Amino acid sequence: MKRLLFFTIIVITVSGCHSRKTFEGIPVSESYNNCSDDSDFGDLITIGDPGNKFMITMPYSWDIQEVYSDTIYGIFGTNALDIDNDNSKLMSLSVSGYKTTDSLETYFRNEIKSMKKSAVFNLLETGIIEVNDQKSYWLAFEMKEDDVFIVSNVVYIKKPDVNEIYLLQTLVYKSGDWEKRICSLKTLVEAFEFVE
Repeated sequence: MKRLLFFTIIVITVSGCHSRKTFEGIPVSESYNNCSDDSDFGDLITIGDPGNKFMITMPYSWDIQEVYSDTIYGIFGTNALDIDNDNSKLMSLSVSGYKTTDSLETYFRNEIKSMKKSAVFNLLETGIIEVNDQKSYWLAFEMKEDDVFIVSNVVYIKKPDVNEIYLLQTLVYKSGDWEKRICSLKTLVEAFEFVE
């Protein structure tokens, strides 16, 4: 009897540990959390969105555009004009805000479920990270465009006590030093802050 009980406890423990290593079936990882880079973007500029909801720092030389409508608001920046059509150097960062009454976790779970239904996305890994002392979720995925793979990391963060979720999405082509570029973009993501 003791043997059976011991075996059952081991099975439950192993099963429990195994189930915590995925989130909605996507492997949980620390890779993005541990990602660091000392890239120098040159001169930087801190920009507030038109609705005065958040601030983000981006390289001054990037093409930066604001997006604002009834349903979405945000900022998009890219170095596309500086790379002479060399996609192996492409980097972009977008910040999009959405109104929602969902909790951060519910919104994130629903996002993963929706993406899993599409053949466009190959969801790679996920995790939890803090951005300016705010618990956030992140998701890494890749998708194919023509014959090239694009890798994207998205950080999901909710403004405290407000029904707004923000998606901070970085994007690079999966070529050359793409992992280094994802890490360098994380330094810009970490500069995101809410306007009080």
